[in-house]
Amino acid sequence: MKKVIIIGHPDSNYQEVEKIFQMYGMAPALPSKCEKMTPIEIGEVLQKVQSQGQYPLLSIDTSVSPAGSQVCRKMKTNKKRKKSNYTQVATISTYSIPSLNSMWDALPMDLMLANIGQDFWGWSDPKAIELLDYWANIDPSIHFVFIYDKPQNIFQYSSLEEALTLDETKIQEKFSSWENYNQRLLNAFNKYKARSVLISAQRIQETVLQSTSEIYKQIAVPNTIIDNLIKEQELIEDIQDQEAQMKQNKECSLSTLIVENIMQDNQHLLNLYEELQNYANFPYITESLPNKNSKQALKAWKVLIQQKIESQKQINKNQHIQNEKEKVQEVLNQQLYNLQLSEKELESSKKNNKDLENKNSTLHKKNIELEKKYSNLEKLKKELENKSNTLQIKNNDIDKLNNTLKNQNNELEKQNLTLQAKHRDVENSNNALKNQNNELEKQKANAENQTKHTQNQLHLLEDENNALMAQLNFTQEELERLFLENKKLKEQPPLWGAGDRIRNQLTYRIGHKLQQHGKSPIGWIKLPFVLLSTYRQYNKDKKQNEWQKLPAIHLYQDAYEAEKVKNHLSYKLGSVFMREIKNPLRWILIPQKLITEGKAFK
Repeated sequence: MKKVIIIGHPDSNYQEVEKIFQMYGMAPALPSKCEKMTPIEIGEVLQKVQSQGQYPLLSIDTSVSPAGSQVCRKMKTNKKRKKSNYTQVATISTYSIPSLNSMWDALPMDLMLANIGQDFWGWSDPKAIELLDYWANIDPSIHFVFIYDKPQNIFQYSSLEEALTLDETKIQEKFSSWENYNQRLLNAFNKYKARSVLISAQRIQETVLQSTSEIYKQIAVPNTIIDNLIKEQELIEDIQDQEAQMKQNKECSLSTLIVENIMQDNQHLLNLYEELQNYANFPYITESLPNKNSKQALKAWKVLIQQKIESQKQINKNQHIQNEKEKVQEVLNQQLYNLQLSEKELESSKKNNKDLENKNSTLHKKNIELEKKYSNLEKLKKELENKSNTLQIKNNDIDKLNNTLKNQNNELEKQNLTLQAKHRDVENSNNALKNQNNELEKQKANAENQTKHTQNQLHLLEDENNALMAQLNFTQEELERLFLENKKLKEQPPLWGAGDRIRNQLTYRIGHKLQQHGKSPIGWIKLPFVLLSTYRQYNKDKKQNEWQKLPAIHLYQDAYEAEKVKNHLSYKLGSVFMREIKNPLRWILIPQKLITEGKAFK
């Protein structure tokens, strides 16, 4: 099993080296089995212990005793408990108390156990330089990969916001940090040279496969990984050269020239970089070119001209966008004007509808009058037909009496002709009335169709208007609701202290006193008085805080801390005591119950 720690200055691109290693065979470190902590989290804990200066981290015997494993289980139950709690639990066991250094060694040993099934694994941590001796002593098989890079990258890798805030003081602080860190890195490499490699980040980025395979050979990575890497190197070596050339072309010549001029006043940094290059197993190889400064200046001038051209293109683009915005605004104004015209037309159509309704009522009245006239004409027609029949009978009688009544026949013929003429006039007037009635019915049908069409348009416009108003009202109500919720959230301060709420409860206080005084016979004798005093103090505190109305525990930001505190031994002992004390007949069983609970907690 091969283990690697990648260490480099924060501006050295050590993360890219870790990605390359993971891409070509190195597995990331799994969290520890017991505490589920990453290597970086374990390093932070060890640094805190080391910064206290009370206990040494280094130990000769790194084996974990049974008591040490018991401490690990105790740490899993509650990570934030004080160190005294660890020693108290250890005294209950029949094994001896572990030394402090062995106790903290349990963290890295747990990490090793979690990753024991991986052939090649590791992680990167720039802060591991502080714990280098500790890691070297805890596991002699760990290899260190030290990463360095040019001091110019302090500026090259800075963000735009950070670059704008740089001044002479901050620049000197960055230079000092880079110098101190890389000097310590060089000293560490020389100290552990047999199990370390010193490489340039720029070298491994430009020749990924070649550099990675050589590094793997030097730190004795399993041969299967190296063989696969060599095969892959033969396949994509040309592509990698092209990518490196493209990356080199993308570097800004203007920024490079400026940074080079700044570095001229900090020759000691360049000297340290050259020293790193001399000691490095894989230094960055550069080609020395004549008239380098003049060529960089020419490139910088070309970059400046190109930036001006791009700036002018951006200005033209912005002007074009502004023109497009103005055109869009004109279209919107025209649409607004058309909408206003449609509203006016709608109002006029409403007026026309009223006029049409009045005309329709007038036509309806005329139609009723025409129908009455038509019925009268029908009656007259029937009367005329009756009269015609009567005349026909009379004509027959007259024909019979023609010889005797010639004079009367002539008069009757004249009357008949007159009546026929009147009959024709009546039929003509009847036909004219029918035609006029048909035209009125057609006009009425056209008017009704036009009215229906206008009403349909009116209903559609009203539906659209109602939909827009409903959407507007819904949007306004939603904005008001969000505003009120945001206001309430701003006015309501975050609540903290859920764990303290549980610790102030009578159950936790009683359990704490039981745990504190239940370890010796004298403590057992004093225990009733201590519990009575605790109960009185609790009532006193309760009366003093009666006016406070505390919120529910689940509303606290750290409500999860309450659940953790409830898993403490103090809370469990207090719960058993409070449950059994209610029945006097079960008082004699309280000590046995407490001992059983303590054993179950282990």
